[in-house]
Amino acid sequence: MSYDMFISYASGDEQIARRIVESLQGYGLRCWIDKQNLRFTGKYDREIERAIRASRMVLWLASPRSIASDYVKFEIATAVGNNKLIGPVYLEPMDAARMPAPFNLKLANVQGIQWFEGPEEATLERLATEVRVLVDRVRRRKTAAICGIGAGLLLLAALAVWQLLPLWRGANIPNDPSQGSLQSSGPWQTPAATPLPAAVAQLPAADVLKIAYSGYPPAAPTDGERPALDFAILARRHTETSFAQLKDGAALPSEKDDYFLVARPLTRGFLYVFQVDSAGKKTWLFPKNATSKHSSGSNPVEARKVLQVPSVELDRVLFLDTTPGIEHVYAVFSATPWAELERALSHPKPAPEKPGRRPDPSLLAATVRSPNGLALRGVGGTRLTTGAIGDSFVVQRMEGQKSWSLPLASDPILAGGSFLVIERWFEHVEF
Repeated sequence: MSYDMFISYASGDEQIARRIVESLQGYGLRCWIDKQNLRFTGKYDREIERAIRASRMVLWLASPRSIASDYVKFEIATAVGNNKLIGPVYLEPMDAARMPAPFNLKLANVQGIQWFEGPEEATLERLATEVRVLVDRVRRRKTAAICGIGAGLLLLAALAVWQLLPLWRGANIPNDPSQGSLQSSGPWQTPAATPLPAAVAQLPAADVLKIAYSGYPPAAPTDGERPALDFAILARRHTETSFAQLKDGAALPSEKDDYFLVARPLTRGFLYVFQVDSAGKKTWLFPKNATSKHSSGSNPVEARKVLQVPSVELDRVLFLDTTPGIEHVYAVFSATPWAELERALSHPKPAPEKPGRRPDPSLLAATVRSPNGLALRGVGGTRLTTGAIGDSFVVQRMEGQKSWSLPLASDPILAGGSFLVIERWFEHVEF
């Protein structure tokens, strides 16, 4: 059964929620609310997720009580993770910019209604009118999408018939590889090697970085899936209570802020994650290995499984030492095992300098002060557009007795060939 809206509210706001539902149902809108629709024997999380998916939008009754409710947090995070339209109804004056995730509603497209302004009857009428417009808009988009899919299928069917006509007539169709593939990304590409900057070549982690910049894993069948990966850094400021996505160039202070890494492979493959700190030293974080007690996980990784580093099972997060500078985090995702990269990552020290060659003193520094500048390798200029695989996903994070549901906007990166390298960086500052 489908619903026009899912009602998310705190138990302390139940009376207002009931009045809103009664009013909306009087306007012919189908509402899902737990007191009426939650089955006695149903599991809460599954029932809620199923109801949100079946609803065209989520109406959130925003109040300090709902922000403090773990149930409401789960509902809003699930809504964001399923790319649902969220309409906030502010029961009290609140500053949306100061709300923690997932209540900051970065993905919402609806300006909230102030419940406390004006007579209740007028507010209910305005709410019903605006909600009907939004629900009708979502319904039209869905109908248009279905019609578009139907038209596309008809076109594909016509093309298939046209291609098969020569066979029916007894003709032979030549196998012409120059025709390429129906995939929009075109034929597989071999990523170009990126020259290692002179300053990077002087770092203790230069042996690993050289492979990331210019190395190649063993060849993979070109008819297989190209690697695709979501990769992000999530940080919690010492002044905040939850985590948020960290952008390249942001700053984290020594020993104060916590962070962890999130990877979501969209294809099956082999994932390698390592960090090069502000002193230029490497720490191998994924998969689990003997060189780092913070490492976890195993290869190969399966498609669409959200991976966290450190893993949820370790119940730990990362924090920075006392050496400021620029920190880099690398995710290497390959269709095949990369033994050369594994050997370099497990090597405790960089290879000794060749006789007669000494590092340029002008390039040596106590810390890394500038971004390495690799950013992406192996992408071939192709980034998946929003909605191609999924607009967002939810990261579940546990820490002691606390738990978070962290929605992330999905920006998966598709390899041009058999592997890709993603470089993230942030500034490590003194507190």
